[in-house]
Amino acid sequence: MLTMFRRGIRVVRLLPEESFKRFTSSVASIFPPEATPPPPGALPAARTVFDDPHLPPALSTPCSEASLLAESLARLIVTQTTCDSLLKNGFAVSNVLHGGGDDNNNSKVKSTLIRLRDDIDNLHARGGFHENSTHLAKPGEDGKQARVAKRGVYEAELADDATRIHAPFLYQFAREAHALNSLFGVYCPSLNLKSRGISAKVQRTAAPPPDAPADHHFPMHFDTAEGVDERVLTCLVYLSDDDVEGGELNLMPYPQHGEQTITPSLGTAVLFSSRRMLHATMPIRSGVRRLLTFWLWAQDDGGGVPKAPAPPSLSDEDAVREYLCHPALYRHMLKLHFADAWRAGLLTSHSNSDVLVAMHDKEVALLEKVLGQYRKTFADMGPNGLNNVPWF
Repeated sequence: MLTMFRRGIRVVRLLPEESFKRFTSSVASIFPPEATPPPPGALPAARTVFDDPHLPPALSTPCSEASLLAESLARLIVTQTTCDSLLKNGFAVSNVLHGGGDDNNNSKVKSTLIRLRDDIDNLHARGGFHENSTHLAKPGEDGKQARVAKRGVYEAELADDATRIHAPFLYQFAREAHALNSLFGVYCPSLNLKSRGISAKVQRTAAPPPDAPADHHFPMHFDTAEGVDERVLTCLVYLSDDDVEGGELNLMPYPQHGEQTITPSLGTAVLFSSRRMLHATMPIRSGVRRLLTFWLWAQDDGGGVPKAPAPPSLSDEDAVREYLCHPALYRHMLKLHFADAWRAGLLTSHSNSDVLVAMHDKEVALLEKVLGQYRKTFADMGPNGLNNVPWF
C-alpha cells in the first residue's frame, strides 16, 4: 500500500483553465483566510520553503476538486494547537465542522464529508469491503499468517482498484492526503515524518440486529510498535451520521490522564501516537460507524524494540516512575494495568476468541512474574497530569 501511495501511477483529470479559476474561487470561500488553498504551484522538496509557519504555502499542485478539498481539510486538522496537544498528551481532538468560519462555510465542509461518506456506502454496496481481522505472529496450518476476524467490523484499502472504480472521490481524496505530512513538517518537525509516507483505509461498522449481542467493536490495542513498521501517527476522521449510538473511541493516555472518550460524530478528527497510545472502541448499538484512517510514517521504524534501562532502586520513587514510562516497559505496564478489561474485549469482539484469550493470559502471566512488583506503583501514578510518557 505504501508503495502505491509513494510511487504509484497518478491519474488525474485537469480542469480547464476557466473552470479551475471558478472552482478555486468557490473553494476559497469555504475556509478562513489562513486555511484558504493557495494558487496552483508545486511544493519544493526542502522543508525550508515554509518561511512562515503560520501560513504554509501550497502543499502540492492542486489539479482536481478532491486534491483541493483534501489539502483544505488537512489545514483544519493540523494546526499549532492540535500539534502542541499531540506532543504533550499523545493525542489531539478537533472537529473540522467548527473550523470553517461562518455557518455557510461549515455547511460546505459538511458537504465534503458527506460525499466521502456516500462513497464509503457505495463501495460497501459494491462488495469492496472485507472483514477486519487480528493478525497473529504464528503461521496457521497452511503456513500463511493466521488471522482471527472481528465481529461486524469491515474495512477497505483505499489504494485498491475497487475503491478507484466505485468510490472515485474518496480514492482521489486519499491520494492527496500527503498534505497532512507536509503540515506536520511545519508544526511538528520533531516527528520527522516522510514527506509522502502515508497509508489509508476506511472502516464501516454497523450495529447488530436488535435481538443480538452488541459486540461489534475493537478491543484494546496499539496500532503498531517500534521495529514493526514506520507508522508513528494515526489520524482518524469520522464520517458517521447523527443517528449512530455507541462506537465511541476510548483512548488511555495513562498515567498522564484518565480514559478519554470521543464520540464518533461527523467531522471529528482524532490524532494519536500509533506506537504508544492504547485505545479501543465501544460496541455499536444503532446506526453505522464510518471513519477514514490515515497512518503517517516516520523516516525509520524507530530503531527496533527499545532496550530497557537498568531497574532503579524501589526506594527512588521518581526514578521508578521514569523507568515504568520508558518505551521498553510502558506498553507492558499498560497491559498489566488493564489486563481484565483487555481480556473482556477480546472475548466479545472476535468470532473465535479462544486463541487470542489464551495468548493474552500467557503474556499477562509472564509480565506479572517480571514486572508485577511495579504494578501497584504504576496504578498509583495516575492520572497525574504530568508529561511522563515520551509519546514519540
